[in-house]
Amino acid sequence: MSEKETTYAADAVKPDDPHAGCAECAFKHFTAAMALLDLYDISSPGLWAAESDVMLARAEILAAEAEHGYPEARVLVVGCLAAAETGATDGKAEAIRASRKDYMRGVGLGVHKWTVPYAACLFAHILEGLREYPKGLSQTPGTAILANVILGWREDAQVTAVYAFDIGQLRDALDREARRLADMYELFRKPETPNETTRREVKAPSG
Repeated sequence: MSEKETTYAADAVKPDDPHAGCAECAFKHFTAAMALLDLYDISSPGLWAAESDVMLARAEILAAEAEHGYPEARVLVVGCLAAAETGATDGKAEAIRASRKDYMRGVGLGVHKWTVPYAACLFAHILEGLREYPKGLSQTPGTAILANVILGWREDAQVTAVYAFDIGQLRDALDREARRLADMYELFRKPETPNETTRREVKAPSG
């Protein structure tokens, strides 16, 4: 591993460069998606969620992050709500539009109670994990993870939907990428005490 690819958990939380990605954030979202996948039978034929619901779930995730120290996420909250509005059915578009306008006026999403399926939350975490994935690594997670996720038209529901046809393969891909991030960025490394640092710096006596 090169020095450029090496960092520590403290540095991985939020880098100075907003386009550099965040290892700890990507790890969080990938493992959240894995936890949600555990709610489904691994032998089931797959799962899907309406694209609009996935965007609503992303908006909720990003709004929570904006409220807890990452105000830059607010811009993407608005974008996700706009995308959800475009694909909404059953008269939901007006309600989503109202929530988007309210959010831009400083009203939190908490006043708008959305009910989105677990599958939508799962796909939302995958998208956020890919967005936060550290840039410039020798390998990206897109091929392995997105090979198991597709976007298509669902005739029975008359909506554009996000699909995962093989739950087991998707979970394996998420697990590999989460472990890779944890190992490469030492996300579980215990903080060193001053004494440990001092002992390492003291040279052994010669002879």
